[in-house]
Amino acid sequence: MDSETLGKIEDVICRVLGVFSFMFADRIDPKNEPVECPAEGAYASVSFSGALTGKLHVLTSMTLAREMAMNALGRDDAGGPEALDALRELTNQLCGEIVLLMAGSEAKVTLGIPASAPLDPADWRAFVQAEGSVVLRVDELEPLLVRWELRP
Repeated sequence: MDSETLGKIEDVICRVLGVFSFMFADRIDPKNEPVECPAEGAYASVSFSGALTGKLHVLTSMTLAREMAMNALGRDDAGGPEALDALRELTNQLCGEIVLLMAGSEAKVTLGIPASAPLDPADWRAFVQAEGSVVLRVDELEPLLVRWELRP
């Protein structure tokens, strides 16, 4: 994926993150700044099919997922279930916006149901270096990794 497209995807991620959870992010180049796998991490994904077919992956720490949930819900606390709900909803919104960016408003694309799971450190390491991945540091603290994967 070319750097211009990744830049556009990064802009979408930052915009959606700001609207969804009132958070801000800066891009990290994992080749210049190592990004460690969170000790307690979370993974969410959503598939899409139609004019475009593929999957969007979002990986982060449970700490960041909890912060997103608290901000999105306007609460002072959020447990694991709310954190994973927030991560799935962020993933769903990101996928919809990125599909719109990539396919256009007239394209027919169906989004699947977002799923979440504990983060496997092997997935983190593989996705950090994978083509189509954007790595961001959110609120200058926690990493957020988003990978856009198209299938033929």
